[in-house]
Amino acid sequence: MAINGAFRFHAVGQGLFYSGLITDASRGRRGTFSFVYDCGTTSSKKFLLREIDDLKELLQCAGPGRKRLDLLVVSHMHDDHVNGLEYLLDGLEVDTVVMPYVGHAIRLLARAESDDEDPFLSHFYADPVDWFSSRGVRRIMLVGSPENESFRVNGIQRYDDEEGLTVDRDDVLSYGRAGDTPLLFLRNDARAMCHRMQWRFSFRNLEHSGRAPYLGVLERFQRERMLSL
Repeated sequence: MAINGAFRFHAVGQGLFYSGLITDASRGRRGTFSFVYDCGTTSSKKFLLREIDDLKELLQCAGPGRKRLDLLVVSHMHDDHVNGLEYLLDGLEVDTVVMPYVGHAIRLLARAESDDEDPFLSHFYADPVDWFSSRGVRRIMLVGSPENESFRVNGIQRYDDEEGLTVDRDDVLSYGRAGDTPLLFLRNDARAMCHRMQWRFSFRNLEHSGRAPYLGVLERFQRERMLSL
C-alpha cells in the first residue's frame, strides 16, 4: 500500500482554512480520504470562498451535484475559524464532524464576541450540533466531554466504521443522538483510525492561554476549549 498525503494551508488572510487529501491509488474511486480543519477568515471573504471552491474541485463526488468530505474538524468557536462553514457545506456530503464539547456559557460568549451579524453564525454559536445535524452531517464526535456518571459508557466496547473513522474504545464515554444524527462523547485526548488508509488522527483539547479578555467570565467557567488535530 502506497499512501500519499497532500496538505494545504489555504491563503485566506486572517483566519484558518487547512485541508488534506490522503490517497491510496490502488483503491481507485475509494482511494481518497479528505479532511478540513477550520474554515474562516476576518479578511475579505472573497479569498476564502475562492479557496473553498478550489478544494471542492478536488473532492470526490457523492452523487449528482454533490461532493463528499470525510472529516471536518472545528478547533474552536471564533469567527475567523468558522464563518466559512456555511459555504463549505453547501453541496457537500459530510461524513464526520469532530469538535470540542463546549458548554452553553462559552457558546454565548463566542456569540457576544462576534462582530458578524450573519444569521448562520447566530444559529451555529447557539447550537453547533443542531446546525451540523440540520445540514445532514452523518455523525458528530464531541471531544472533552465531562467525565461524570451521566456520561459513563454502558455496554459499548468499540465504534467501528470500516469506511470512515474507528474510535479507540477506551476513548468513548457515551453516545447519544441529535435528531437522526449519532453523537459520540469522547475523552479529552482521543484517537481515531481511518483503516482503509492506515492513518491515525489524534484530537486533544488545549487550555486557552489568552485569558485577559475573559476575566470575569473565567471566574465562573474554568476554560475555553480549543481542539488540536
